[in-house]
Amino acid sequence: MYQSRDYHIDTLVPMSEENRYQHINTLAIAWQIESAFWGRLFASIPKLESEHVESIALQPAEEGFVQLAVNPVWAAAQEERALRLWLQHELLHLLLGHPFRAGDFANPALFHLAADMEANRFFPKGQLPPDAILPSQFPEIEFAEKSNLHDLYQTLQTGLRQYWEGNLDNPSLQRLADLASNGNAALRRHRYWAQTQAAQDTIAAWWQAWREEVLRSPEIEQSGIAEAINPSSVSPSTTWKRALHLFAAASGHTRLKHTIHRASKRYGTVPGLRIRQCRRLWVAVDTSGSVSAEDLGRFFREIDHIRRAGAELTVLECDYALRRRYRYAGSAPTQVHGRGGTRFDPVLEAAAEERPDGVIYFTDGLAAVPQTACPVPVLWMISPGGIGPEDGRWRMLPGKVWKMIGDF
Repeated sequence: MYQSRDYHIDTLVPMSEENRYQHINTLAIAWQIESAFWGRLFASIPKLESEHVESIALQPAEEGFVQLAVNPVWAAAQEERALRLWLQHELLHLLLGHPFRAGDFANPALFHLAADMEANRFFPKGQLPPDAILPSQFPEIEFAEKSNLHDLYQTLQTGLRQYWEGNLDNPSLQRLADLASNGNAALRRHRYWAQTQAAQDTIAAWWQAWREEVLRSPEIEQSGIAEAINPSSVSPSTTWKRALHLFAAASGHTRLKHTIHRASKRYGTVPGLRIRQCRRLWVAVDTSGSVSAEDLGRFFREIDHIRRAGAELTVLECDYALRRRYRYAGSAPTQVHGRGGTRFDPVLEAAAEERPDGVIYFTDGLAAVPQTACPVPVLWMISPGGIGPEDGRWRMLPGKVWKMIGDF
Protein backbone atom coordinates (compact mmCIF):
# COMPACT_ATOMS: atom_id res chain seq x y z
CA MET A 1 0.00 0.00 0.00
CA TYR A 2 1.19 3.52 -0.74
CA GLN A 3 2.54 5.28 2.32
CA SER A 4 2.49 9.08 2.31
CA ARG A 5 5.45 11.06 3.62
CA ASP A 6 5.66 14.62 4.81
CA TYR A 7 8.47 16.86 3.60
CA HIS A 8 9.90 20.14 4.77
CA ILE A 9 9.12 22.66 2.06
CA ASP A 10 12.60 24.20 2.06
CA THR A 11 14.84 21.12 2.25
CA LEU A 12 12.56 18.46 0.74
CA VAL A 13 13.72 15.90 3.32
CA PRO A 14 11.42 13.88 5.60
CA MET A 15 9.96 16.23 8.23
CA SER A 16 9.80 15.71 11.95
CA GLU A 17 6.51 16.17 13.77
CA GLU A 18 7.57 19.46 15.38
CA ASN A 19 8.32 21.25 12.10
CA ARG A 20 5.62 19.50 10.07
CA TYR A 21 3.55 22.67 9.65
CA GLN A 22 6.36 25.20 10.07
CA HIS A 23 6.30 26.62 6.55
CA ILE A 24 2.55 26.89 6.21
CA ASN A 25 2.23 28.53 9.64
CA THR A 26 5.00 31.01 8.78
CA LEU A 27 3.16 31.88 5.56
CA ALA A 28 -0.08 32.41 7.51
CA ILE A 29 1.61 34.83 9.94
CA ALA A 30 3.30 36.82 7.18
CA TRP A 31 0.07 37.01 5.21
CA GLN A 32 -1.85 38.38 8.20
CA ILE A 33 0.71 41.18 8.53
CA GLU A 34 0.51 42.16 4.86
CA SER A 35 -3.22 41.54 4.23
CA ALA A 36 -5.35 41.32 7.33
CA PHE A 37 -8.47 39.90 5.66
CA TRP A 38 -6.90 37.18 3.50
CA GLY A 39 -4.35 36.32 6.16
CA ARG A 40 -7.00 35.80 8.84
CA LEU A 41 -9.17 33.78 6.47
CA PHE A 42 -6.22 31.56 5.53
CA ALA A 43 -5.34 31.09 9.20
CA SER A 44 -8.92 30.09 10.06
CA ILE A 45 -9.08 27.17 7.60
CA PRO A 46 -7.77 23.74 8.72
CA LYS A 47 -4.68 22.89 6.70
CA LEU A 48 -2.89 19.68 5.80
CA GLU A 49 0.42 19.04 4.04
CA SER A 50 0.10 15.90 1.94
CA GLU A 51 1.53 14.30 -1.19
CA HIS A 52 -1.88 12.84 -2.00
CA VAL A 53 -2.92 16.06 -3.78
CA GLU A 54 -1.32 17.26 -7.00
CA SER A 55 -0.92 20.87 -5.83
CA ILE A 56 -3.58 22.33 -3.53
CA ALA A 57 -7.17 21.29 -2.99
CA LEU A 58 -10.17 21.91 -0.79
CA GLN A 59 -11.22 18.52 0.54
CA PRO A 60 -13.45 17.05 3.28
CA ALA A 61 -12.23 17.31 6.86
CA GLU A 62 -13.06 15.01 9.76
CA GLU A 63 -15.02 17.77 11.49
CA GLY A 64 -17.61 17.77 8.68
CA PHE A 65 -16.31 20.95 7.04
CA VAL A 66 -13.36 21.39 4.66
CA GLN A 67 -9.61 21.59 4.91
CA LEU A 68 -6.99 23.03 2.57
CA ALA A 69 -4.54 20.32 1.50
CA VAL A 70 -1.16 21.49 0.17
CA ASN A 71 1.41 19.31 -1.56
CA PRO A 72 4.72 20.45 0.03
CA VAL A 73 6.84 19.33 -2.93
CA TRP A 74 4.70 21.37 -5.30
CA ALA A 75 4.64 24.36 -2.93
CA ALA A 76 8.44 24.34 -2.66
CA ALA A 77 8.72 24.92 -6.41
CA GLN A 78 6.46 28.02 -6.41
CA GLU A 79 7.39 31.64 -5.94
CA GLU A 80 5.75 33.04 -2.80
CA ARG A 81 3.62 35.56 -4.73
CA ALA A 82 2.26 32.89 -7.09
CA LEU A 83 1.62 30.54 -4.17
CA ARG A 84 -0.43 33.21 -2.37
CA LEU A 85 -2.49 33.85 -5.50
CA TRP A 86 -3.29 30.14 -5.81
CA LEU A 87 -4.22 30.00 -2.12
CA GLN A 88 -6.38 33.11 -2.47
CA HIS A 89 -8.10 31.50 -5.44
CA GLU A 90 -9.04 28.47 -3.30
CA LEU A 91 -10.23 30.74 -0.49
CA LEU A 92 -12.47 32.56 -2.97
CA HIS A 93 -14.01 29.24 -3.98
CA LEU A 94 -14.80 28.61 -0.33
CA LEU A 95 -16.21 32.11 0.25
CA LEU A 96 -18.46 31.75 -2.79
CA GLY A 97 -19.65 28.31 -1.69
CA HIS A 98 -18.49 26.44 -4.78
CA PRO A 99 -17.40 23.20 -3.02
CA PHE A 100 -20.95 22.80 -1.68
CA ARG A 101 -22.71 23.39 -5.02
CA ALA A 102 -21.10 20.71 -7.16
CA GLY A 103 -24.32 18.69 -7.18
CA ASP A 104 -26.54 21.60 -8.24
CA PHE A 105 -25.52 21.57 -11.92
CA ALA A 106 -26.14 18.88 -14.51
CA ASN A 107 -22.75 19.14 -16.29
CA PRO A 108 -19.88 18.91 -13.74
CA ALA A 109 -17.18 19.98 -16.23
CA LEU A 110 -19.00 23.21 -17.12
CA PHE A 111 -19.76 23.87 -13.45
CA HIS A 112 -16.04 23.72 -12.60
CA LEU A 113 -15.19 26.05 -15.49
CA ALA A 114 -17.87 28.53 -14.40
CA ALA A 115 -16.72 28.34 -10.77
CA ASP A 116 -13.14 29.20 -11.74
CA MET A 117 -14.32 32.11 -13.89
CA GLU A 118 -16.46 33.50 -11.07
CA ALA A 119 -13.64 33.25 -8.53
CA ASN A 120 -11.11 34.86 -10.86
CA ARG A 121 -13.25 37.93 -11.52
CA PHE A 122 -12.57 39.14 -7.97
CA PHE A 123 -8.81 39.44 -8.56
CA PRO A 124 -7.40 42.87 -9.52
CA LYS A 125 -6.03 43.07 -13.04
CA GLY A 126 -2.50 41.72 -13.29
CA GLN A 127 -2.79 39.79 -10.01
CA LEU A 128 -4.20 36.49 -11.19
CA PRO A 129 -2.94 32.93 -10.61
CA PRO A 130 -0.70 31.80 -13.49
CA ASP A 131 -3.23 29.25 -14.83
CA ALA A 132 -6.36 31.38 -14.32
CA ILE A 133 -9.36 30.65 -16.56
CA LEU A 134 -11.14 33.83 -17.70
CA PRO A 135 -14.06 34.69 -20.02
CA SER A 136 -11.64 36.84 -22.05
CA GLN A 137 -9.86 33.63 -23.13
CA PHE A 138 -12.99 32.83 -25.16
CA PRO A 139 -13.39 36.02 -27.27
CA GLU A 140 -15.96 34.53 -29.64
CA ILE A 141 -18.30 33.71 -26.73
CA GLU A 142 -20.26 36.70 -25.43
CA PHE A 143 -20.38 36.66 -21.63
CA ALA A 144 -22.55 39.10 -19.71
CA GLU A 145 -20.58 41.65 -17.67
CA LYS A 146 -20.02 40.55 -14.05
CA SER A 147 -21.76 37.22 -14.64
CA ASN A 148 -22.53 35.11 -11.60
CA LEU A 149 -22.01 31.36 -11.41
CA HIS A 150 -25.35 30.45 -12.97
CA ASP A 151 -24.99 32.97 -15.82
CA LEU A 152 -21.50 31.71 -16.63
CA TYR A 153 -22.69 28.11 -16.59
CA GLN A 154 -25.58 28.85 -18.96
CA THR A 155 -23.32 30.71 -21.42
CA LEU A 156 -20.77 27.87 -21.41
CA GLN A 157 -23.55 25.34 -21.89
CA THR A 158 -24.78 27.27 -24.94
CA GLY A 159 -21.29 27.37 -26.42
CA LEU A 160 -20.69 23.66 -25.88
CA ARG A 161 -24.02 22.78 -27.47
CA GLN A 162 -23.19 24.93 -30.50
CA TYR A 163 -19.89 23.09 -30.86
CA TRP A 164 -21.49 19.64 -30.74
CA GLU A 165 -24.16 20.77 -33.21
CA GLY A 166 -21.44 21.36 -35.80
CA ASN A 167 -19.91 24.80 -35.18
CA LEU A 168 -16.35 23.45 -35.35
CA ASP A 169 -14.58 26.47 -36.84
CA ASN A 170 -14.91 28.68 -33.76
CA PRO A 171 -11.59 28.69 -31.80
CA SER A 172 -13.31 29.61 -28.53
CA LEU A 173 -15.78 26.77 -28.84
CA GLN A 174 -12.94 24.37 -29.65
CA ARG A 175 -11.06 25.47 -26.52
CA LEU A 176 -14.23 25.12 -24.45
CA ALA A 177 -14.88 21.60 -25.75
CA ASP A 178 -11.28 20.60 -25.00
CA LEU A 179 -11.43 21.92 -21.43
CA ALA A 180 -14.83 20.30 -20.85
CA SER A 181 -13.45 16.95 -22.03
CA ASN A 182 -9.90 16.97 -20.66
CA GLY A 183 -9.77 19.68 -17.97
CA ASN A 184 -6.46 21.19 -16.85
CA ALA A 185 -4.39 21.56 -13.67
CA ALA A 186 -6.67 24.31 -12.32
CA LEU A 187 -9.82 22.23 -12.73
CA ARG A 188 -8.22 19.11 -11.27
CA ARG A 189 -8.00 20.95 -7.94
CA HIS A 190 -11.78 20.62 -7.68
CA ARG A 191 -11.79 16.81 -7.68
CA TYR A 192 -12.83 16.50 -4.01
CA TRP A 193 -15.73 18.96 -4.09
CA ALA A 194 -18.50 16.43 -4.66
CA GLN A 195 -17.47 14.70 -1.40
CA THR A 196 -17.58 17.90 0.66
CA GLN A 197 -20.48 18.28 3.05
CA ALA A 198 -21.22 20.30 6.18
CA ALA A 199 -24.05 20.88 8.60
CA GLN A 200 -26.38 23.59 7.30
CA ASP A 201 -26.34 25.68 10.47
CA THR A 202 -22.54 25.48 10.69
CA ILE A 203 -21.91 26.58 7.12
CA ALA A 204 -24.58 29.30 7.24
CA ALA A 205 -23.05 30.79 10.39
CA TRP A 206 -19.57 30.65 8.84
CA TRP A 207 -20.71 32.45 5.70
CA GLN A 208 -22.55 35.11 7.67
CA ALA A 209 -19.49 35.79 9.81
CA TRP A 210 -17.20 36.15 6.82
CA ARG A 211 -19.68 38.28 4.91
CA GLU A 212 -19.71 40.71 7.84
CA GLU A 213 -15.91 40.57 7.91
CA VAL A 214 -15.79 41.45 4.21
CA LEU A 215 -18.04 44.45 4.80
CA ARG A 216 -15.66 45.68 7.51
CA SER A 217 -12.53 45.28 5.37
CA PRO A 218 -11.57 48.51 3.52
CA GLU A 219 -8.97 46.69 1.42
CA ILE A 220 -11.61 44.71 -0.49
CA GLU A 221 -14.74 46.82 -0.07
CA GLN A 222 -14.84 47.67 -3.79
CA SER A 223 -14.34 44.11 -5.04
CA GLY A 224 -17.99 43.05 -4.83
CA ILE A 225 -17.23 39.90 -2.85
CA ALA A 226 -19.66 40.81 -0.07
CA GLU A 227 -22.56 40.91 -2.51
CA ALA A 228 -21.57 37.53 -3.94
CA ILE A 229 -21.46 35.83 -0.53
CA ASN A 230 -25.06 34.86 0.15
CA PRO A 231 -25.39 32.46 3.10
CA SER A 232 -29.03 31.72 2.30
CA SER A 233 -28.29 30.58 -1.25
CA VAL A 234 -25.60 28.04 -0.35
CA SER A 235 -27.21 25.08 1.37
CA PRO A 236 -25.05 21.98 1.85
CA SER A 237 -28.09 19.98 2.97
CA THR A 238 -29.92 20.24 -0.33
CA THR A 239 -33.38 18.68 -0.24
CA TRP A 240 -34.75 16.55 -3.03
CA LYS A 241 -37.15 19.33 -4.03
CA ARG A 242 -34.32 21.82 -4.45
CA ALA A 243 -32.23 19.24 -6.34
CA LEU A 244 -35.18 18.58 -8.66
CA HIS A 245 -35.82 22.23 -9.51
CA LEU A 246 -32.12 23.06 -9.86
CA PHE A 247 -31.74 20.17 -12.29
CA ALA A 248 -34.73 21.37 -14.28
CA ALA A 249 -33.32 24.90 -14.39
CA ALA A 250 -29.77 23.85 -15.29
CA SER A 251 -30.68 21.19 -17.86
CA GLY A 252 -31.45 23.54 -20.69
CA HIS A 253 -30.06 25.16 -23.76
CA THR A 254 -30.18 28.65 -25.09
CA ARG A 255 -30.44 30.15 -28.55
CA LEU A 256 -29.26 33.47 -29.87
CA LYS A 257 -31.93 35.96 -30.89
CA HIS A 258 -31.38 39.28 -32.71
CA THR A 259 -32.73 42.32 -30.88
CA ILE A 260 -32.80 46.05 -31.67
CA HIS A 261 -32.98 46.86 -27.95
CA ARG A 262 -29.39 45.84 -27.29
CA ALA A 263 -26.28 46.85 -29.18
CA SER A 264 -23.56 44.32 -29.92
CA LYS A 265 -20.95 44.48 -27.15
CA ARG A 266 -18.24 43.48 -29.60
CA TYR A 267 -19.01 45.81 -32.51
CA GLY A 268 -21.23 48.50 -30.96
CA THR A 269 -23.85 48.11 -33.69
CA VAL A 270 -27.49 47.03 -33.77
CA PRO A 271 -29.11 44.61 -33.91
CA GLY A 272 -27.34 42.93 -31.04
CA LEU A 273 -27.84 39.45 -29.69
CA ARG A 274 -29.89 38.24 -26.77
CA ILE A 275 -29.62 34.81 -25.20
CA ARG A 276 -33.00 33.14 -24.92
CA GLN A 277 -33.43 30.25 -22.54
CA CYS A 278 -35.04 27.04 -23.80
CA ARG A 279 -35.49 23.87 -21.77
CA ARG A 280 -36.58 20.66 -23.41
CA LEU A 281 -36.91 18.08 -20.67
CA TRP A 282 -38.14 14.54 -20.73
CA VAL A 283 -39.99 13.31 -17.65
CA ALA A 284 -40.24 9.55 -17.44
CA VAL A 285 -42.96 8.17 -15.16
CA ASP A 286 -42.70 4.60 -13.94
CA THR A 287 -46.19 3.15 -14.53
CA SER A 288 -45.37 -0.39 -13.41
CA GLY A 289 -47.58 -2.30 -11.02
CA SER A 290 -45.29 -1.65 -8.04
CA VAL A 291 -45.92 2.12 -8.18
CA SER A 292 -49.01 3.11 -6.18
CA ALA A 293 -51.70 5.57 -7.27
CA GLU A 294 -50.54 7.83 -4.44
CA ASP A 295 -47.00 7.87 -5.81
CA LEU A 296 -48.27 8.61 -9.33
CA GLY A 297 -50.18 11.60 -7.98
CA ARG A 298 -47.04 12.75 -6.17
CA PHE A 299 -45.02 12.42 -9.39
CA PHE A 300 -47.44 14.49 -11.45
CA ARG A 301 -47.65 17.24 -8.79
CA GLU A 302 -43.88 17.70 -9.08
CA ILE A 303 -44.11 17.60 -12.89
CA ASP A 304 -46.64 20.43 -12.73
CA HIS A 305 -44.30 22.52 -10.54
CA ILE A 306 -41.51 22.11 -13.10
CA ARG A 307 -43.80 23.10 -15.98
CA ARG A 308 -44.84 26.28 -14.19
CA ALA A 309 -41.16 27.24 -13.94
CA GLY A 310 -41.04 27.48 -17.74
CA ALA A 311 -39.73 24.12 -18.95
CA GLU A 312 -41.07 22.36 -22.05
CA LEU A 313 -41.91 18.88 -20.78
CA THR A 314 -42.44 15.63 -22.61
CA VAL A 315 -43.88 12.86 -20.43
CA LEU A 316 -42.96 9.25 -21.17
CA GLU A 317 -45.04 6.58 -19.46
CA CYS A 318 -43.04 3.37 -19.20
CA ASP A 319 -43.17 0.04 -17.38
CA TYR A 320 -41.12 -2.70 -19.09
CA ALA A 321 -41.71 -0.91 -22.43
CA LEU A 322 -42.37 2.65 -23.54
CA ARG A 323 -46.18 2.87 -23.43
CA ARG A 324 -47.11 6.47 -24.16
CA ARG A 325 -45.42 9.77 -24.93
CA TYR A 326 -46.98 13.24 -24.92
CA ARG A 327 -46.30 16.89 -24.22
CA TYR A 328 -47.40 17.88 -20.72
CA ALA A 329 -49.84 20.80 -20.86
CA GLY A 330 -50.68 21.18 -17.18
CA SER A 331 -53.19 18.42 -16.50
CA ALA A 332 -52.34 15.03 -15.06
CA PRO A 333 -53.83 12.10 -16.99
CA THR A 334 -56.83 10.33 -15.48
CA GLN A 335 -55.32 6.98 -16.42
CA VAL A 336 -51.76 5.85 -17.15
CA HIS A 337 -50.67 3.07 -19.47
CA GLY A 338 -48.61 0.16 -18.26
CA ARG A 339 -48.91 -1.48 -14.83
CA GLY A 340 -46.64 -4.39 -15.77
CA GLY A 341 -43.01 -5.01 -14.80
CA THR A 342 -40.27 -2.38 -14.78
CA ARG A 343 -37.39 -1.77 -17.19
CA PHE A 344 -35.45 1.52 -17.44
CA ASP A 345 -33.60 0.96 -20.72
CA PRO A 346 -36.39 1.96 -23.17
CA VAL A 347 -36.42 5.58 -21.95
CA LEU A 348 -32.61 5.82 -21.85
CA GLU A 349 -32.30 4.33 -25.33
CA ALA A 350 -34.74 6.91 -26.72
CA ALA A 351 -32.89 9.73 -24.89
CA ALA A 352 -29.54 8.58 -26.28
CA GLU A 353 -30.97 8.79 -29.79
CA GLU A 354 -32.96 12.04 -29.55
CA ARG A 355 -30.82 13.99 -27.05
CA PRO A 356 -33.23 16.05 -24.89
CA ASP A 357 -31.63 18.54 -22.49
CA GLY A 358 -32.20 16.22 -19.55
CA VAL A 359 -34.22 13.28 -18.27
CA ILE A 360 -36.03 13.18 -14.93
CA TYR A 361 -37.11 9.63 -14.06
CA PHE A 362 -39.81 9.23 -11.38
CA THR A 363 -39.77 5.65 -10.12
CA ASP A 364 -39.60 3.36 -7.11
CA GLY A 365 -36.32 1.95 -8.42
CA LEU A 366 -37.53 -1.65 -8.21
CA ALA A 367 -35.98 -2.91 -11.44
CA ALA A 368 -32.73 -4.20 -12.86
CA VAL A 369 -29.94 -1.66 -13.32
CA PRO A 370 -30.11 -0.19 -16.86
CA GLN A 371 -27.42 -1.25 -19.33
CA THR A 372 -27.85 1.67 -21.76
CA ALA A 373 -25.08 4.30 -21.86
CA CYS A 374 -27.01 7.57 -21.92
CA PRO A 375 -25.06 10.78 -22.78
CA VAL A 376 -27.93 12.95 -21.49
CA PRO A 377 -27.98 14.11 -17.81
CA VAL A 378 -30.39 11.96 -15.80
CA LEU A 379 -31.98 12.68 -12.41
CA TRP A 380 -33.65 9.77 -10.60
CA MET A 381 -36.44 10.66 -8.18
CA ILE A 382 -37.20 7.63 -6.01
CA SER A 383 -40.62 7.39 -4.35
CA PRO A 384 -40.76 7.26 -0.51
CA GLY A 385 -41.43 3.51 -0.54
CA GLY A 386 -38.78 2.76 -3.16
CA ILE A 387 -35.17 1.65 -2.88
CA GLY A 388 -32.71 3.51 -0.64
CA PRO A 389 -28.95 4.10 -0.52
CA GLU A 390 -28.46 0.75 1.19
CA ASP A 391 -29.74 -1.03 -1.95
CA GLY A 392 -26.92 -1.91 -4.36
CA ARG A 393 -28.98 -0.66 -7.33
CA TRP A 394 -28.97 2.90 -5.92
CA ARG A 395 -25.27 3.43 -6.66
CA MET A 396 -25.53 1.78 -10.08
CA LEU A 397 -28.14 4.13 -11.54
CA PRO A 398 -26.49 6.47 -14.10
CA GLY A 399 -26.86 10.07 -12.91
CA LYS A 400 -27.95 11.69 -9.66
CA VAL A 401 -30.35 9.87 -7.32
CA TRP A 402 -32.66 11.39 -4.70
CA LYS A 403 -35.27 9.92 -2.37
CA MET A 404 -38.55 11.84 -2.17
CA ILE A 405 -38.89 11.96 1.61
CA GLY A 406 -40.46 14.97 3.36
CA ASP A 407 -41.24 18.45 1.95
CA PHE A 408 -44.65 17.43 0.54
